[in-house]
Amino acid sequence: MKKISVMIVDDEKLVLEDLSTIVDWEAHGFEIVATAVNGKQALAKFRQYRPQVIFTDIKMPFMDGIELIKQIREMDNQVQIIILTAYEDFNYAKSAIQHGIMDYVIKSAIDSQSASNLLRHIAAVIVKQGQVLDILKEKQISDFFYTDENDKGPVEV
Repeated sequence: MKKISVMIVDDEKLVLEDLSTIVDWEAHGFEIVATAVNGKQALAKFRQYRPQVIFTDIKMPFMDGIELIKQIREMDNQVQIIILTAYEDFNYAKSAIQHGIMDYVIKSAIDSQSASNLLRHIAAVIVKQGQVLDILKEKQISDFFYTDENDKGPVEV
């Protein structure tokens, strides 16, 4: 099974290291494909790697997490985004929620158990997304080859 690709974005290198080692990513079916120390760098790496999941801080130099999310959403509506923050300010959460984030996590509350639970939840959402996309593709193929016109059956090629 293909691993779920992840990018972690945080201006604190210690946080990047901690997040990379707090849980066995591979055991949960994830692979960290990129890290970035600010939103501007993250945007470039997003374009390069197209991760399925992004963990991002809110307050960062050059481009904050909210602006990063806005720009990523213009390119990809399916990527799962989790905000990591040291701030419990609801205004940040409200702004992030408006841009379709999956979760809002306080950095000090992350431990290996909560990280494992979050990864299981993310994996389940991504699997479900994939199933929905498969159904839509099958329907498009079916619609392409079959016509509703008087229920004639398959279109001759």
